[in-house]
Amino acid sequence: MEGKRYMDLAGGGGVLNVGHRHQKVTSAVQDQLARYTHTAFQVMAYEPYMLLAEKLNGLTPIDGPVKAILFTTGAEATENAATRLSP
Repeated sequence: MEGKRYMDLAGGGGVLNVGHRHQKVTSAVQDQLARYTHTAFQVMAYEPYMLLAEKLNGLTPIDGPVKAILFTTGAEATENAATRLSP
């Protein structure tokens, strides 16, 4: 990958670690639903996404410019990485 490093962050099943329908998780989901019913950065940029990407970029231990994009699955991440690395 041309000497580049990538971070793949996943959390799908990790939400179960706090228990089934934990009140804090349920409240957080309801709060987000009141703000956004659909989020797809590929369709429309929204501020919390951009702020998170900037924060992740700042935490990345890489010298030089970095970019962040969040995906739902590893397959999406791999497909997009391969597309952007193709000649």
